[in-house]
Amino acid sequence: MLNKQAIIEKVNAFSQKFDLPVNAIVVGYGAAAVMHGVREDTRDIDVDMSGNHITWVDLQTAGPLKYHKGLTGDSYSVTPDIDAHPEEVPESKTVVIDGITCYSKEYLRECYIAFMNNPNRMEHKREQDRLTVEALSK
Repeated sequence: MLNKQAIIEKVNAFSQKFDLPVNAIVVGYGAAAVMHGVREDTRDIDVDMSGNHITWVDLQTAGPLKYHKGLTGDSYSVTPDIDAHPEEVPESKTVVIDGITCYSKEYLRECYIAFMNNPNRMEHKREQDRLTVEALSK
């Protein structure tokens, strides 16, 4: 499991490995909840990246990408801890915490409400989502 310090270190290492400006990487979902202090840890780091800074071909230099189709759309496992999403989140929906750009509390809350209401979401995950929404609402 990854705590806040581990997320910061792994995002900075990812930025350096691919020669990306760290602000081109937007941390979302569970890792963003950790950055906001509403969760203690997460199992992985989901990042949204601007296509202006890197191509998916560039990411493949790390090795074959493992494709995932999930509730949040397409993603690719780039490293054992980082799943990259080809979306770009508007700057108005992000904040910077300890040098890491992540989803704002408001946007993160919207995402977790959508997860909670998704009929394909596993029941135990819905309870975790409810608790996250509650914590983000404070």
